[in-house]
Amino acid sequence: LVGAVEPWAPPEAADALRREMAGFFEGCENRLPGSPGNLAMEARIAARFAESGLPHGDIRFPAARFVPGPASLALADGTTVPIHAMHPTLFRPGNFPERRFDARLVYLGRGDIDDLAAVSGTDLNGAIAVLEFHSDAAWEQLLRFGLRGFLFLGAPAEDNRNAVAKVSTSEVAVPRYYAVAGDAPRLRAACG
Repeated sequence: LVGAVEPWAPPEAADALRREMAGFFEGCENRLPGSPGNLAMEARIAARFAESGLPHGDIRFPAARFVPGPASLALADGTTVPIHAMHPTLFRPGNFPERRFDARLVYLGRGDIDDLAAVSGTDLNGAIAVLEFHSDAAWEQLLRFGLRGFLFLGAPAEDNRNAVAKVSTSEVAVPRYYAVAGDAPRLRAACG
């Protein structure tokens, strides 16, 4: 805060700035996005800009959010399979923003070189990749193909290492879902 005062300003100016800033943040110590403190700070800043006479305004943009509740995948044969949203990335939820949409399912096995060679020439853009749960973090390397999201097929025995590999510490919002092992054969068969 002191650095915001011109270096040749008298010490009283720095003291005044400290008092002003302390008052400005008073009651807003916790300013996590969407919290009451955050909303109060937004209002205070908007009022300051309005009082300044300078051009100002709001910038609105869509923000990803977790949508709780059950999800299912409707297959071409008319059956549905329950799927479960997985852990979000560092900041973004792991669900699709739309409630209903059509997409192709493409089976990518464990996402290794042999599995990718098996689908060579297949357009993956906009498709949902179906991967085995024991694919480690291969899904992160597949993002460059324009996949819409990922569905991981449960296995009879799962491990913590593979579960942790499905969580990214990046800012990217990637829809990731899990299907129980009993539904895995039906989902593999439904892939194009």
